[in-house]
Amino acid sequence: MAEENETIASAPRFIGGKTRVKTIRLEYPLEYNGREYREISIARLTVKDVEEFIESLKTRDVRLPIYRDEAGDLIPEEVLDALDDDDLVTLEAAARDFLPRRFQGLSESGSDPGNGATIEPTSNA
Repeated sequence: MAEENETIASAPRFIGGKTRVKTIRLEYPLEYNGREYREISIARLTVKDVEEFIESLKTRDVRLPIYRDEAGDLIPEEVLDALDDDDLVTLEAAARDFLPRRFQGLSESGSDPGNGATIEPTSNA
């Protein structure tokens, strides 16, 4: 009888707050492998998504997994690489609001070492 009273735990789900997905209509749609890409959605990342992304950086160069199709599947790299540059600029501008705070401003911070510089801590002596 204990088995009858056991409930199956459901996965956690977001119940409010800010928008977690935004869809951008492409000015220059693409076709790839028989499929049309007329819009791309940008999705916020969960802690698990970020951990998987950081782990994947150890073995290969990858994009943040925020660009999705209408079904929520990742947009193929080939499609992202073939986008019209104006569409990419629009997507990247919209994506800024969807990046986890830990990734916002990394490429714009100017704190990266210059060419030939090392990534060693500096002393404040």
